Amino acid sequence: MKKFSVLLFLLLLITGCTGINKIPEISPDLSLNKLIINTNLNKVHAAKEFDDKVFLFNRKGRIYQYDPEKESTKLILNLKNDLSEVVSFFNNFAILKREDKNSYIIFDLKDQRKLKIPRLTTLEKIHGISTDIIIYQNKSVLTIYNYNLKKVLKEIKYKKLKIFNVKFEENIIYILGKKILYVFNILNNHLDETKLNSAISSPFTKSGDYIYFGAEKRKLVKFSLKRKKILWERILPLKLIHKPVVAGNLISVTPEDNNIYFFTKRGGLKWWKKFDSIPAAPPVKMEDNIAVLLRSEEKGIIKFYNPKKKREQVFIEEDMIFFKSPFFYKGYIYLFSKRPDTNEINFINIGNKFGAEIKISPKEEFSIGKSIKFFITPVNIKTPDISIFIKSEDNNVVFKKDFKKNKTPSFAWIPEKKGDYILSINIKGENGPSLNEKKEIKVVDFEKIYLDYFYLIQKNCKKPEIEKREKIEKD
Repeated sequence: MKKFSVLLFLLLLITGCTGINKIPEISPDLSLNKLIINTNLNKVHAAKEFDDKVFLFNRKGRIYQYDPEKESTKLILNLKNDLSEVVSFFNNFAILKREDKNSYIIFDLKDQRKLKIPRLTTLEKIHGISTDIIIYQNKSVLTIYNYNLKKVLKEIKYKKLKIFNVKFEENIIYILGKKILYVFNILNNHLDETKLNSAISSPFTKSGDYIYFGAEKRKLVKFSLKRKKILWERILPLKLIHKPVVAGNLISVTPEDNNIYFFTKRGGLKWWKKFDSIPAAPPVKMEDNIAVLLRSEEKGIIKFYNPKKKREQVFIEEDMIFFKSPFFYKGYIYLFSKRPDTNEINFINIGNKFGAEIKISPKEEFSIGKSIKFFITPVNIKTPDISIFIKSEDNNVVFKKDFKKNKTPSFAWIPEKKGDYILSINIKGENGPSLNEKKEIKVVDFEKIYLDYFYLIQKNCKKPEIEKREKIEKD
């Protein structure tokens, strides 16, 4: 019996620690929040999250910092250059292209400053940048350049050179070309080249000592960096052009057949789902889910996929079109939206709806001296602390009650005076923002209303008799 009690205690401890009350990252209750109406910031067209901050960029070269919690925006830098719509991000750097010029501006999101780097004029493309090295291309020459030392480290010359993506990792730089994987060691200035069997069709993603990428002939490829060989290839229905996404122990891919597939790292197909539309941007990795923005000319569509639970959740906004590459930040997907009828562009986020459902009994006709019952159900809030206030028209608190770690609190209130009251509910949970929900309550004196009504009826009923009597007395 003693052993059983110990085992039961350990079981409860384990289930308690694994988040049995965990709010799902994506729930059936989702909300869209308009954060910024774009006319306020003069055509903001790009956004990026870095180090608990959100940065916004507009075509006039102004860079803003947006605080989602305070819902405030401030200008942090004016580059005084017209920018093209071509904006790319690499680690903590924003790569901005000047309008009508083949030159670039590099903005450091970490230090919030413009970098002074030579050789940024007449460049065809910048593929990657770190705190001291920039990788750029001019026609068939790829240059690895240390801009602090003002020194070319290596040049890669290749006819019809095409680079899919670059990844910096400590003192190693991985560069995926059309048919070659380049690995550059910064410390000894050594460039290693590995020829691949097939032409590449997508950027690569790295997980441990392996990379995953799409190749011609509809292939998904796993390549070992240590052994310098392909471990396996899987044939997809159509070509893969988007970068694979690592989702826990699975690899997620979205080829051109408008489906999403989840493979194990051994190459087995774990799960797949159909989109019913064309992806408008590469998939976005969240903590537990993969978000996919789908193309539509009439409405905004985002689908969320949880491969662990094999769960699909769709969010549709009828009067908006979603566009631009979304990103994930603190439980929300951030992106831009446009109204088809007015072309109004907004910066928005989509995620779990946090709040409280309030039910009141009776539903209406609140009277003094009669009990009003309130039932509160928090939505997507874990172990909430809830404070209840009811205030009168003159802002005096007539009722107050606190609930600690209560999932579904309820209470009753008996109003003593008629008037307009405000029910205010403050909620703070282990997850999500602090919230305040309000509801108006109109209390009347029904007894007085009924008495006045019956008095009026009696008065109106007696009025003809009184008039008749007065007439007889007059005659």
